[in-house]
Amino acid sequence: EDDGRSHLYAAESTERSFDMGSTSLNAPAAPGGQPSSSMSKEVYFHAKNDIGMSMPYDKDLLWIAEASLHMPLPEGWEEVTSAQGERVYRNTKLKIELLMRPQTLICKNLYQETLRKQEMESAMGMSMEEEKIARIVLVDQATGLNFFHYVLPGKNLVGKSREQVDIVLDSRACSKKHGYLERREARFFVGDLGSTNGTFVGTFPGTSFRRVEPGAGVEIVDGQLLMFADVECTLVVPDGKEEQNMASSLSLDVHELHGKFASVQHEEVPEHQERAGPVAPAAARHEVHGGHGAEEEERGRPGKHDGGKHDARQSFDVDPMSHVQESAIPVQDSM
Repeated sequence: EDDGRSHLYAAESTERSFDMGSTSLNAPAAPGGQPSSSMSKEVYFHAKNDIGMSMPYDKDLLWIAEASLHMPLPEGWEEVTSAQGERVYRNTKLKIELLMRPQTLICKNLYQETLRKQEMESAMGMSMEEEKIARIVLVDQATGLNFFHYVLPGKNLVGKSREQVDIVLDSRACSKKHGYLERREARFFVGDLGSTNGTFVGTFPGTSFRRVEPGAGVEIVDGQLLMFADVECTLVVPDGKEEQNMASSLSLDVHELHGKFASVQHEEVPEHQERAGPVAPAAARHEVHGGHGAEEEERGRPGKHDGGKHDARQSFDVDPMSHVQESAIPVQDSM
């Protein structure tokens, strides 16, 4: 299972190495992260038109677009021609067809999270080492691809509204402002913001989830299973000592630090913290699924917090998540 390290990269002066699950890449890059001259035009238009970068503002991130172009198809995917003569990407096991390359969607996710990281670094006045940042990892419902989202210092709002949250979840069962993930120094908490379908933490022993009451911040740990409505994810935290060292080096009080959109959030119930309990092992997971094809919303700056309209098709009359066990947790479309 992907442990959240699949999107890590190491930058060297003459080479960038990528390891994205079963997909690995060694792509040449010029100093400063610029693509090689032979690839510049193709990389530029791929970055702008497919990944959604704002040029020239994001020129230092062109290495992500070059990575996308060099990356082979992830395991289980193949490029085929549809009955209509279109080039599509098919995963037979998941019963999914995409019009957009899976590699492009993976690198879109990497680009969006890199932007979040850079904005936080600018606010804090310091750099954060990518491999030391906690994150949640999940399987995207619409595409079946492994995505991740950083859990940055302070409060990270979670939901489906691209204009109102920091971490966008592509599910109609999620509320616009559904919940939050908060990092306080080297500790982590999850909370619910009065969502329609609830926020849950995995419990052990057993195979169930425990609902988080609105206004209550529940402490979570590395490997903790979480659910925001029907979206299951796992918290991945680097080595505890590294996280503690990173927290102690912050130049401001992270208790007062919030994500970009947290300033518009007003919680009516005073927060308190309680422990989520031991982490459920992988064998004790109890997953649910909900609606696919979540709403696409426009946002201001091109390429920012936008998964893009990748047109995931269910080409085989079978739910791609049909192998996942149904939960007793009911879900409904949320406004």
